[in-house]
Amino acid sequence: MCPTIDTPPRLWTYVESRLTAQGLSTGDLARATGLNRSQFSAWRRGSKITIETARTLAAFFGSPLLEVMVAADLITAQEADLRHAQPDPAGLSDTAILAELGSRLAHLHHRCHGQDSPQPGSPVRSGWLIVPTDNQHALPPS
Repeated sequence: MCPTIDTPPRLWTYVESRLTAQGLSTGDLARATGLNRSQFSAWRRGSKITIETARTLAAFFGSPLLEVMVAADLITAQEADLRHAQPDPAGLSDTAILAELGSRLAHLHHRCHGQDSPQPGSPVRSGWLIVPTDNQHALPPS
C-alpha cells in the first residue's frame, strides 16, 4: 500500500504564497478583510469559497479576480482565458445589427422548419425585409 501525501488545496497554497510574497500573516488577512481564521483552517482542508470571498481576497492581494477564482477551483484556467466580450450595441452600425438579426432569424426559421441553414453571405428574406448576412445593404422586399 502506498502512503498518501497530503497536499494543501490549491486555494490555500495560493493564499499562503501571496501572504508570504507580501510579508503578511493570516492575522493580517483576517484583520484587513473581516474573514474569520476558522475559514482559513477550512480552506486548508479543502473547503470551497464563495465568489464574494474570492472578490475579498482579490482586493486584499491586489490580484485579478479571475486568478483567485481559478486558485479556488470556482472556474477553470481555460474559462478564465475566455476573453470574448459582447460588443456594445450602441457602437454597431445599423447594417451590422440588421445582419446579425437576419442571421439569427434565418437560423431560427430553418431550425424550426427542419431546413438547412443558409450559407453565410447570402441574403435572407425574413418576411418583411431582405436582410443581408454580410456587408451588403438592406433592401426593401421586392
